This record gives sequence, C-alpha cells and structure tokens, in this order.
Amino acid sequence: KKKLLEEAKYYQILGILNYLAEKLKDIELVSFEYSGSYSHKGKTAGTNILEDVKSEDLSTGICAKSPGVITFKLNCDFDVKELEIGGFKGDTSIWYPDNGSGAQILTSLDGKNFTKVGKIPSGYGKEKKLVKLTKSAVRYIRFQHTSYLGIGYLKLIKIEED
Repeated sequence: KKKLLEEAKYYQILGILNYLAEKLKDIELVSFEYSGSYSHKGKTAGTNILEDVKSEDLSTGICAKSPGVITFKLNCDFDVKELEIGGFKGDTSIWYPDNGSGAQILTSLDGKNFTKVGKIPSGYGKEKKLVKLTKSAVRYIRFQHTSYLGIGYLKLIKIEED
C-alpha cells in the first residue's frame, strides 16, 4: 500500500491517493463523552483526560459514575475486530480497578445507532487484556455498564488489508 501510495503521488492519481491515505491512517481517539466523573469524599477517581488512556501503566484514565458510559470518537472510520483495554488502577482507596468488568462494548458510524460487538473481560483492572470483537466499522466506540466504569488504557486495532 505504501509503495502504491508513492506511485499515486508521483502520477497525481487523486482517487487512489485519497483512498490509500484513509486506509493508511492510524486510529486516534479525538474526543470522549461520559456519564460524569466519580468522586468519593472529595477525591476524584482518574484524571478524566483523553490523552491519559494511551498510558499503558493504568495509573491514569477515565472513571465514570454509575451507570457508567464512556463514548470515544475516532479520527475517521475504521474496520476493527479487536482492542486492548485496561482498567484504572490509580487510587485504590476510592476506586476498585476492575470496575467495569462485563461492560458492553458497542460501535457506531454515526454516534446514534450502536451495535454490541463484545464485552470487557474480568481482570482487565489488573493488566491489559486483548478483546476479540465482532468485526465492525467504527467511528464511535462506547463502553456501557450498569455500575461504575473505568478505562485506564485503550487501543483499537484496525484490520489490515493487503
């Protein structure tokens, strides 16, 4: 794909250029919405900053009050069938790291109509977990739980086409 992109640039074949530029993009989280921050005795769990879900040590991230909902928007549409996820294990005096185990994972292209594609596994608060999903096209990914929900790390893995 990269060699074809070079050729398309050289010959200025815009249709191929645009198509390949989209296919070669990396997945980026550009924004998030959630059900609100969780606080206990004046302390807030998590940093609730988008950039912090890229940290693999699980000490920062987003912690949502109950019922927990966290929705991320991506930089463009991607086909995915797996992701890596870890819970927030920062301040355990106010937050249990496995809060969110069993949460539904849903995807959408328009941010309105979501389809269930998987669930967060137990133990994700102790270490990152690889989660197999039902293959879907994604622009928005939502995590939804009937209780509290924390995400310390998130990485979507796009399907690479030959």
